[in-house]
Amino acid sequence: AKLHGCYQALGSGHPRYALTDLTGSPSVEVDLRKLPQSQFWTLLMHWTQEQFLVIGTTPGPDVSASSGTGIDTPLSRWYKGVGLMTGCHYNVLDIIDTCGTYLVRLRNPGGQLGWNGTFS
Repeated sequence: AKLHGCYQALGSGHPRYALTDLTGSPSVEVDLRKLPQSQFWTLLMHWTQEQFLVIGTTPGPDVSASSGTGIDTPLSRWYKGVGLMTGCHYNVLDIIDTCGTYLVRLRNPGGQLGWNGTFS
């Protein structure tokens, strides 16, 4: 809060900057959607094995900033249906390759929903 002037200034923003502020180390943003799928999983597996701090984000507006019920759109309903919220950041804790099916363990900092999709 001191670095940004007040706690209110910390209310939103990209986690990349928070990682840099907290660790003093540089951070990078990689749009993994632009990579071939095999390279996507290879990079994620490598980063988690090397214990890099990895954060995944969901698209859309931050629904937690609204009245608590969120914004009801097809996108937000799809994400809510699998236990995620739009516009949120999730820590990637681990990735496991089970014969070509990848299981990603996330930390839900908001703690409001839990994964309820396949393998839940």
